[in-house]
Amino acid sequence: MGRRQQHRYRTERAQFPPDFGLRLSEFRNAAGLSWRELARVLRVNVRTVHRWRQGARPDAGHLLSLLELASSRSLLHTLAPDLAPCPSVSASLQHGRAARPVVGSSCACRTGQTDV
Repeated sequence: MGRRQQHRYRTERAQFPPDFGLRLSEFRNAAGLSWRELARVLRVNVRTVHRWRQGARPDAGHLLSLLELASSRSLLHTLAPDLAPCPSVSASLQHGRAARPVVGSSCACRTGQTDV
């Protein structure tokens, strides 16, 4: 019998945006919340939110809560521009046309391409 082949998979770690503190400030201003109100909605201490603003990374649960809050207020583009729906898809959905969901950099409007 031969040796069992072992597979090693290498995954790229997702890069956390270095400007997250700026994005968080932009989201807070757009949402019309104070830092204390934002902390209360996310159920964290206000110091935790200030640490995020200074460069600390929120854990996965808090990041998910923050993205859900941004999505519910239609402000996802302020925190995660790559996750926000493409404006052309949103417009086609408002006009009742079916459109495939396009997210990220493959979106035609982000790459400068137009539909024919």
